[in-house]
Amino acid sequence: MGGRRDNITMARSGVDIGRALKEVGQVVKASLVPASRGQIARWMTVLRSITAHRDMADLDENVMIHTWLNRLSAFPPDVVAHVLLKLRWQWWPTLAEVEEVCERHTRPRQLLERQLFRACAVRWEVPPRKIATPEARRWIMAEVFGAEKTSSIDTEEVTHPERLPIPRSSR
Repeated sequence: MGGRRDNITMARSGVDIGRALKEVGQVVKASLVPASRGQIARWMTVLRSITAHRDMADLDENVMIHTWLNRLSAFPPDVVAHVLLKLRWQWWPTLAEVEEVCERHTRPRQLLERQLFRACAVRWEVPPRKIATPEARRWIMAEVFGAEKTSSIDTEEVTHPERLPIPRSSR
């Protein structure tokens, strides 16, 4: 799946591969829009209420909240919500733990977006078929079957490969 032959088949069937890839790329890009600070603050409040934690001075807590908001706002909202609310944390996690899990969940999307971007840069056109000249046919037959076998194969058989006594692969 995904080879050059599949791309040509899709192009011949009338599917605009470039447009389809761009549409998928837009969906993936939308899934990478970062979470808002307000969303993250609400989720941190819920996490704070359901985990054990040590008490902090107000200044320390404000610095911690500010740092978490800045760092977690780089991740998509569904990822941050999942990490903060769905994963089971017995104790208040460290920022490094939370970021590691967020990165692990976000990385496949980023890679997919990058690959789709690269794929959109490729021109998805079906190359025109070239008709081999008799000289080219003889050279191809000599390369494939060896020089001694080409004398028994005439031009008629070369132009109609289904008549050749060779089993054809199902590529």
